[in-house]
Amino acid sequence: VLYINQTTAAITLGNRSIASNNMNIIFGVNNVAGASNNNGASAGGKNSFLNNPGPIVMLNGTLFVADYNNFRVRTIEMHNGPTLTSNGTVATVLGLLPKFGYNESPTLQSTQVQFNTPQNMKYDETNNRLLVSDWGNRRIRSINLTLGVVDTLVGNGSAGTQTAPSSPLAASIQGPRDMDILPVSGYEYLLYLDEPYYLKALNSLGFTANIVGTEVEAGRIANVSGTLAITSWAGANLALFNNTLAVTAPHNYPRGVGADPSSASVYIAEYSDGCIKKIDQGGTVTVFAGTCGLLGDQSGLFAAAQFNQLWDIEMDPSNPGNFFVLDLSANPTSNLKYINTASSSRNILGIPVPGGSVGKITLSTQPRYSNALAVNESQICVANGNNGILSDHGVFCYSRSGSGSLSLYVGNRNEPSLSTNAFRGRPSKYTEAEGVGMGYAIGADLVDPVNIPVQLAGPQGLAFDAEGNLYISESSAHTIRMVKRWYP
Repeated sequence: VLYINQTTAAITLGNRSIASNNMNIIFGVNNVAGASNNNGASAGGKNSFLNNPGPIVMLNGTLFVADYNNFRVRTIEMHNGPTLTSNGTVATVLGLLPKFGYNESPTLQSTQVQFNTPQNMKYDETNNRLLVSDWGNRRIRSINLTLGVVDTLVGNGSAGTQTAPSSPLAASIQGPRDMDILPVSGYEYLLYLDEPYYLKALNSLGFTANIVGTEVEAGRIANVSGTLAITSWAGANLALFNNTLAVTAPHNYPRGVGADPSSASVYIAEYSDGCIKKIDQGGTVTVFAGTCGLLGDQSGLFAAAQFNQLWDIEMDPSNPGNFFVLDLSANPTSNLKYINTASSSRNILGIPVPGGSVGKITLSTQPRYSNALAVNESQICVANGNNGILSDHGVFCYSRSGSGSLSLYVGNRNEPSLSTNAFRGRPSKYTEAEGVGMGYAIGADLVDPVNIPVQLAGPQGLAFDAEGNLYISESSAHTIRMVKRWYP
């Protein structure tokens, strides 16, 4: 917070002197955002941290500041002059500890653990745990759904591009994105995308394992695909995408990864290149669908298909080897697409998708700025929450039977648009509603959907567990919620 002095004399406010026709910081530390030192009266306003301060108001010599990303309202005493002992004193008048952060202990239940911008999630059925990309903490964490305990699987909390093998908890992560579990010969390995260029694998077994062509030592993580060697992603370099070793194949901001248990192959959705790549069990990379570097929105045979900005990949449990992808085809429209690797046609929500083809799946509610999927044998869920106030900040779920009727909406559809003409959007908000249900539950016994007013803030990760419960990660609220199974 700065004060502008347009008078001809110096002014002292908040225990800070501002010269004539000058401005100076009276609250906050320049270029440092944080939550530490944010309570101390002794630190004073000029030494206290703010994190994205919002509206301010002055009342009787006290300045009130909305400390947005610290989830609190702060005050600083602004008496004119240096003599008052309270001059420059900082206090918190509303709000508790920040919702974001990092803590972890075997004695802490999952509801007591802090996350920082959680995004992609994946359910690990073998261990009944939820894997979470804790983006802001630069870690991949697991929530044991049986015990309610959170552990860190990968990451030391620092951002960095690390290609050499290392122990999981000593690894730097630049940008943890999507994850999946790759089963090979009765064993399972964690795969995760480290944006902007790498696919990495964790071997938690007691012996060295070959993971898509790379020998990964016991108890270590290693880069199994991706390189920094290619700086141009067009022209002659496109040939390097095909029939090359995974460890030397370039990737360009991969956002989705899917492991196919039926073939031990891995599929990668390239956000910036608009194509889907396949890594076979032996570690050879090929362009599976689309043309890398050629963006568009085209269904059809794999080679003729075009994508724009690919996000999540979810394997189809009802049709092994097939999978769904989310494609941001044109702002703000996202499209759900189905990749049919079989030789015969598959019917998805009433839409036939020929074998060896990409098909666009029409939903009753058009996805907008969507980047997260969850799929099981009964439901397909899509999260809209990827672009601030332009997103709906809601989760839509559709029944896989028939033509795909809407079965659940998590969010508040009665929230008014910020503009009735410019765009259809809802502000990112968060409301506490645990234990009372969420959103619209639509069933045969309901004539009209019942609106339970729950507001989400940046839903960017979805996952089903073995019981059919749905989990939602809210990146802006630093929270993970559960929706109990609502369908037969």
